[in-house]
Amino acid sequence: MCGSEVVFPKRHLTASPNAVLTLEEGARLFLSGNFESAKTCAETVISMSNDNVAALYITNYYKAFRSEVKNSRSLDDLFNRIVPAAEFEIEEEEMFKQFVIKTISHSSIYEEQLLAKFLEYDDPNELAEFVEAFCPFAIMGKQSYAWLTSKMLSLYLEITKKTNIPKTWYALYTALLKNPDSPFVGNKFFLKTKTARIQQEVVEPIGAIFKTIKDQALNAKFVSAYNAYLAKFLAEAAK
Repeated sequence: MCGSEVVFPKRHLTASPNAVLTLEEGARLFLSGNFESAKTCAETVISMSNDNVAALYITNYYKAFRSEVKNSRSLDDLFNRIVPAAEFEIEEEEMFKQFVIKTISHSSIYEEQLLAKFLEYDDPNELAEFVEAFCPFAIMGKQSYAWLTSKMLSLYLEITKKTNIPKTWYALYTALLKNPDSPFVGNKFFLKTKTARIQQEVVEPIGAIFKTIKDQALNAKFVSAYNAYLAKFLAEAAK
């Protein structure tokens, strides 16, 4: 809600003891890479609690990447419809976070949905813990700046206003230099139109994120590094 911070009350799992134990076993199996057995456990949980997001992630991940007949879009509905409206129970949320971190090579495409949810749902410490475990790896795995939409940039900005995420800020800074789309990679500053667009849509918004950092020491560190980067960027772009 604009101008105010809503704290969502969280509760422990209220499912039957059998469902809780089965979900815990499914989580253990999933995290150990035993996806087939984890799916069986998750299906049992869903039969007793059909809106458990952790169990749904297991089954939909299996359909997308482990089933004999794969459906690459099986996670889309979970992230686009179910996750935004989910009211997580504490253990369910923790399991779900572990799952998406464990499978980040596939879950990173849903970074926007995850950040939007946990920005709304978590306290600052919980939010920072997840973002720092997930986002640096997601950012460093990107092969272009296509993921840096105005929505994603606004999420990083809002998270920066709420909590400290230095590993994620460093990943964003590194992306300015090392992402394949960066003009510094392969000295592509001669592509004048693309360079100008990257300056406007990527470089300047990331600078705004760094300037929003509340911690004075971290602010000074990242803004100083960014200013040095920007000066070099502008000098190369002017040649």
